[in-house]
Amino acid sequence: MVGGFPRLVGAGYHQRGYAGETFLCDMTVSYNTLDAWAVVPYPVGPAVVQAGLIVGTFLDGKIDFSGIEMDNEELPEGLNYGLMLSLGYPVGPVNLNLGYALGLADHDGGSFNGIFFNVGYGF
Repeated sequence: MVGGFPRLVGAGYHQRGYAGETFLCDMTVSYNTLDAWAVVPYPVGPAVVQAGLIVGTFLDGKIDFSGIEMDNEELPEGLNYGLMLSLGYPVGPVNLNLGYALGLADHDGGSFNGIFFNVGYGF
Protein backbone atom coordinates (compact mmCIF):
# COMPACT_ATOMS: atom_id res chain seq x y z
CA MET A 1 0.00 0.00 0.00
CA VAL A 2 1.12 3.53 -0.79
CA GLY A 3 -1.05 5.48 1.60
CA GLY A 4 -4.47 4.04 0.78
CA PHE A 5 -3.39 3.12 -2.76
CA PRO A 6 -2.65 -0.60 -3.40
CA ARG A 7 0.22 -1.57 -5.70
CA LEU A 8 2.27 -4.62 -6.63
CA VAL A 9 5.89 -4.46 -7.73
CA GLY A 10 8.08 -7.08 -9.33
CA ALA A 11 11.14 -7.80 -11.40
CA GLY A 12 11.98 -10.43 -13.97
CA TYR A 13 14.24 -11.68 -16.71
CA HIS A 14 12.32 -11.63 -20.00
CA GLN A 15 12.86 -12.06 -23.69
CA ARG A 16 11.79 -9.58 -26.37
CA GLY A 17 12.17 -9.98 -30.08
CA TYR A 18 10.76 -10.12 -33.56
CA ALA A 19 10.82 -12.18 -36.71
CA GLY A 20 10.88 -10.91 -40.27
CA GLU A 21 12.08 -11.43 -43.78
CA THR A 22 14.98 -9.78 -45.53
CA PHE A 23 15.62 -9.90 -49.24
CA LEU A 24 17.96 -12.88 -48.61
CA CYS A 25 16.31 -14.98 -45.88
CA ASP A 26 14.12 -15.16 -42.78
CA MET A 27 15.58 -13.62 -39.65
CA THR A 28 14.68 -13.81 -35.96
CA VAL A 29 16.05 -11.37 -33.39
CA SER A 30 15.71 -11.90 -29.64
CA TYR A 31 16.86 -9.75 -26.73
CA ASN A 32 17.11 -10.69 -23.07
CA THR A 33 16.00 -7.94 -20.73
CA LEU A 34 15.89 -7.28 -17.01
CA ASP A 35 12.52 -5.66 -16.25
CA ALA A 36 10.87 -4.06 -13.24
CA TRP A 37 7.20 -3.20 -13.03
CA ALA A 38 4.64 -1.59 -10.74
CA VAL A 39 0.94 -2.29 -11.15
CA VAL A 40 -2.31 -1.43 -9.43
CA PRO A 41 -4.47 -4.52 -8.76
CA TYR A 42 -8.25 -4.63 -9.05
CA PRO A 43 -9.96 -7.80 -7.75
CA VAL A 44 -12.49 -9.43 -10.08
CA GLY A 45 -13.85 -12.54 -8.35
CA PRO A 46 -10.94 -14.86 -7.55
CA ALA A 47 -8.74 -13.18 -10.19
CA VAL A 48 -6.99 -9.80 -10.19
CA VAL A 49 -6.82 -7.36 -13.12
CA GLN A 50 -3.56 -5.39 -12.99
CA ALA A 51 -2.52 -2.26 -14.89
CA GLY A 52 0.69 -0.31 -14.61
CA LEU A 53 4.18 0.51 -15.89
CA ILE A 54 7.10 -1.69 -16.97
CA VAL A 55 10.70 -0.58 -17.54
CA GLY A 56 13.72 -2.64 -18.47
CA THR A 57 17.24 -2.70 -19.82
CA PHE A 58 18.71 -4.86 -22.57
CA LEU A 59 21.28 -7.43 -21.39
CA ASP A 60 22.23 -9.43 -24.49
CA GLY A 61 20.78 -10.69 -27.72
CA LYS A 62 20.97 -13.09 -30.63
CA ILE A 63 20.21 -12.91 -34.33
CA ASP A 64 19.04 -16.21 -35.79
CA PHE A 65 20.66 -15.70 -39.17
CA SER A 66 23.17 -18.52 -39.36
CA GLY A 67 23.53 -18.33 -35.54
CA ILE A 68 25.25 -14.92 -35.48
CA GLU A 69 25.65 -13.47 -31.98
CA MET A 70 25.27 -9.73 -31.40
CA ASP A 71 27.85 -7.60 -29.66
CA ASN A 72 26.67 -5.32 -26.85
CA GLU A 73 27.16 -2.37 -29.21
CA GLU A 74 24.42 -3.80 -31.46
CA LEU A 75 21.81 -3.92 -28.70
CA PRO A 76 19.10 -1.25 -28.67
CA GLU A 77 20.19 1.74 -26.63
CA GLY A 78 18.37 3.22 -23.67
CA LEU A 79 15.61 1.84 -21.51
CA ASN A 80 12.69 -0.16 -22.79
CA TYR A 81 9.53 1.12 -21.10
CA GLY A 82 5.80 0.85 -21.57
CA LEU A 83 2.40 0.01 -20.15
CA MET A 84 1.15 -3.37 -19.09
CA LEU A 85 -2.24 -4.92 -18.48
CA SER A 86 -2.57 -8.40 -17.03
CA LEU A 87 -4.89 -10.87 -15.38
CA GLY A 88 -3.52 -12.66 -12.32
CA TYR A 89 -4.87 -15.74 -10.61
CA PRO A 90 -3.59 -16.51 -7.11
CA VAL A 91 -2.86 -20.10 -6.12
CA GLY A 92 -1.72 -19.75 -2.51
CA PRO A 93 1.43 -17.57 -2.43
CA VAL A 94 1.95 -18.19 -6.19
CA ASN A 95 0.34 -15.91 -8.79
CA LEU A 96 -0.20 -16.93 -12.43
CA ASN A 97 -0.25 -13.92 -14.77
CA LEU A 98 -1.28 -13.52 -18.39
CA GLY A 99 -0.95 -10.08 -19.91
CA TYR A 100 0.04 -7.67 -22.62
CA ALA A 101 2.94 -5.21 -22.59
CA LEU A 102 2.68 -2.15 -24.85
CA GLY A 103 6.15 -0.77 -25.56
CA LEU A 104 6.36 3.03 -25.67
CA ALA A 105 10.13 3.39 -26.21
CA ASP A 106 11.23 3.97 -29.81
CA HIS A 107 14.08 1.66 -30.81
CA ASP A 108 15.13 2.44 -34.38
CA GLY A 109 11.55 3.05 -35.49
CA GLY A 110 10.01 0.14 -33.59
CA SER A 111 8.80 -0.79 -30.14
CA PHE A 112 8.47 -4.08 -28.29
CA ASN A 113 4.88 -5.15 -27.67
CA GLY A 114 3.85 -8.62 -26.67
CA ILE A 115 1.78 -11.10 -24.76
CA PHE A 116 3.43 -12.60 -21.69
CA PHE A 117 2.85 -15.33 -19.17
CA ASN A 118 4.71 -15.42 -15.88
CA VAL A 119 4.56 -16.97 -12.46
CA GLY A 120 5.09 -14.82 -9.40
CA TYR A 121 5.55 -15.50 -5.71
CA GLY A 122 4.26 -13.24 -2.95
CA PHE A 123 6.40 -12.64 0.12
